[in-house]
Amino acid sequence: ASYQIGQLYRRGEGLRYRDFEKAVYWYQRAAGRGHVPAQYEVARLQFEGLVVPRDIDEMMYWLWRAALSGHSASQVMLGAVYEYGEPGVAANYTEALKWYLVAAKSGAPDLQARALKLADRVSAKMTKQQIDAARWLASEWAMNVLLQFAEAYGVAGEIRSNQPSSLSV
Repeated sequence: ASYQIGQLYRRGEGLRYRDFEKAVYWYQRAAGRGHVPAQYEVARLQFEGLVVPRDIDEMMYWLWRAALSGHSASQVMLGAVYEYGEPGVAANYTEALKWYLVAAKSGAPDLQARALKLADRVSAKMTKQQIDAARWLASEWAMNVLLQFAEAYGVAGEIRSNQPSSLSV
């Protein structure tokens, strides 16, 4: 519900005017409770620095949480952060390509095309060894996610454990 309230304030739906400060408040509440799209919104707002002061550490915290939860747009954004670097975050083409490839495998069709285009762009800046490493990291990431689902759910889809995984940070 907190995320939806944030969306209403951001869009100004049913209100006299849009209220970004209230939207941030509600997004942060939802993000703190584990709502993945809200985590992405908070990361985006921290990156932009227009509504709240720009805070790269805070942005990376929320972006990583959302990306590790499988949020494709967060994975693409994380790839871009690593492709270009930010204050306190060194550019790393291997990490950038890894996240673009992960997003391309799990995202909606329009996002898959965008992630693949970004992957091609960053690949042009890399050596073959870096590309191979990024592909391996992306496949390992995907395999680890599948293994965690297999461990958590039995053959009939029964939950075996409700303990948080290392991917849910």
